[in-house]
Amino acid sequence: MDKILPKFKYPMNFLPCDDLQSIRAFYHDILGLKIALEQGPCLIFKVGESSHISYWGFCSHYTEKIGNPSKVCLTLVVNSEKEVNEWYDFLTAKNVQCTKKPAQNMRFKIYHAFFLDPVGYSVEIQYFYPDGEPLFV
Repeated sequence: MDKILPKFKYPMNFLPCDDLQSIRAFYHDILGLKIALEQGPCLIFKVGESSHISYWGFCSHYTEKIGNPSKVCLTLVVNSEKEVNEWYDFLTAKNVQCTKKPAQNMRFKIYHAFFLDPVGYSVEIQYFYPDGEPLFV
């Protein structure tokens, strides 16, 4: 009989960066993500609400950087097309570089827009159409 392993408490991703101050300014000051933990060379943000929580950590002490940071996509899911558009208006007004304006992608049943963070990582603001949303079991 297989042993039953404990469930995971929450996901956490870590990414390299050079400048934690610019990361703080973007993710905390502009996007409004809460800082969950500061560890000197690492800054960890809480992403999501209620049962859909995860954490993104940015670390300045990594010696290896990602060759093409725009290939990293950090997605923030919202509740409607209108909210994607509101984020687009807000972020472009803050001079955040948009790499793809809000548009439908019916292949994945989403509406989304892409931006670049201070490192060059892609940040996607996305809405799932009801028939395309993941199952939260």
